[in-house]
Amino acid sequence: MTGSLVPAGPVAHPIGLAVASQPDADLVEADFLDAELVDAELVDAEVLDAEVLDPAALAVLADRVAQAQAAPNTRRAYAATYRQLETLLILRLGRTPTPADLTPETVVAFRDALEAAGRQPTTIARHLAAVRQLLDAAGADPAARRVRGPRVGPTDPRPLAEAEYARLLAMPDRRTVRGRRDLAILYALGDAGLRRAMP
Repeated sequence: MTGSLVPAGPVAHPIGLAVASQPDADLVEADFLDAELVDAELVDAEVLDAEVLDPAALAVLADRVAQAQAAPNTRRAYAATYRQLETLLILRLGRTPTPADLTPETVVAFRDALEAAGRQPTTIARHLAAVRQLLDAAGADPAARRVRGPRVGPTDPRPLAEAEYARLLAMPDRRTVRGRRDLAILYALGDAGLRRAMP
């Protein structure tokens, strides 16, 4: 069968919602965020049925890129990311997306939607890493590849509790030269104040 995955009238998309063929722009982001983001463990590449997908559809390329990954977990994770991206594009465009729709604006919208949905910066970074592979395969605008997620700031180390410090001091073997040396270093770090600067 030829033709688009999305028929005229209501638009079916990868996670089972239906939207008008010309969705209200004000509702696009809200609809995407209301949709349950696809769990990577539940994605099955076999849902991409060649008989109903237009060969020019983004889903075809996305499936090929996902299946090219070496590790099974990576294949599932990439497939999940691509289905989420396709969902957003269908909601925004009202039609089946193609590789030509992978613009810098699209990637920014995807990143912003994930951030608005409460995804952690590290999770967003993983999604964008998967999207960059799809952009490369599509020959997309290089500017789209340069879209970055929210900055992940350094976290302050947690100071040891007294009981933890005591257990640490008990670990070196005091019968050996190395153990006595290690114990002296630990005492220096803990008792002489050689630790991270306090605010």
